[in-house]
Amino acid sequence: MSWWRGWRDRIETDAPLGARTWYRIGGRAKWLAHPSDAESLSRLMSAVAAEGVPWRVLGRGANVLVRDEGFDGVVIVLDAPAFTKMTFEDVSVCVGGGADLMKLCKACCDRGLSGLE
Repeated sequence: MSWWRGWRDRIETDAPLGARTWYRIGGRAKWLAHPSDAESLSRLMSAVAAEGVPWRVLGRGANVLVRDEGFDGVVIVLDAPAFTKMTFEDVSVCVGGGADLMKLCKACCDRGLSGLE
């Protein structure tokens, strides 16, 4: 399968997932993709949809169990700066899908914001 040809961002094959979960258990992903920005993520999603490749997004690994057999598809990790930034404007917050929840909670608390909980 060549859906990832031309992919400019980092992709790992046969990537261990156990190290990416809090429980440190589980198998491997056929592919582990690290898109660099929203455009790259969009291209990735179009490519896997066109090929019918199964996919999942993996956050920071809390409350996730990976089967020993692993995942026969693409695991997407939103760890690039484009997905981890937080922007505060008055009482509104814009947060990337890869942001650290504890850092977000602390940043909101530091600004006197509530309602996130």
